[in-house]
Amino acid sequence: MRKTLVVDLDETLYRINTFHYFYKFLLKNSLKKLDLKLFFVLMFAALGRVLRVISHKKLKYTVLKNTKIAATEIASFLKEIEIYKRQDLLDEFLAYELKILATGAPGIYAEKIAVKNGFDACLATTYKGESFSFFTENLKEEKSNQVSMLLQQKGYPNIDVLITDHEDDFSLIKIAKHSLIVNPSAKLSKRLQEELPLDNFTILND
Repeated sequence: MRKTLVVDLDETLYRINTFHYFYKFLLKNSLKKLDLKLFFVLMFAALGRVLRVISHKKLKYTVLKNTKIAATEIASFLKEIEIYKRQDLLDEFLAYELKILATGAPGIYAEKIAVKNGFDACLATTYKGESFSFFTENLKEEKSNQVSMLLQQKGYPNIDVLITDHEDDFSLIKIAKHSLIVNPSAKLSKRLQEELPLDNFTILND
């Protein structure tokens, strides 16, 4: 049987928010390379976020627009965060025919994670030189739409298994045959129990 698997990245496949760790990595790396322009761009963006002057979307846009990073540096970052990976989440589904990593994280490293872990496709947030008004994060309905379009293009009728931790993915949870929910919040747990049949999801706490 042709089976499909869709996996979220942050706090699901990895126990951490990879974007936060990537931000810290860029700060350290910019100082190491004496790239003071990037360092101060990142520092001012972080300050703006702390003061709630800019949105998380704007923060991510600023990072992607201003970051030029070599493949060796991406490899170093991935090595740093490897200890946070939940390999056990993937082991059970290695034989699935189509495995998709779907995330709001930046594609500049998410795509490398996908290849390294045997995914067939990666749907992530990318920057293609557009202005901020045209910049889109791969989150919520956008993420769900991207997954649905990819499945249609590949000739698969549905998601057999979805693995996620976040309520932002509820539109995907509703269309998946079965969802594995990792360490859900109390709010998400309540919503699952109220809106879905109990045999449509499994809660994984670790």
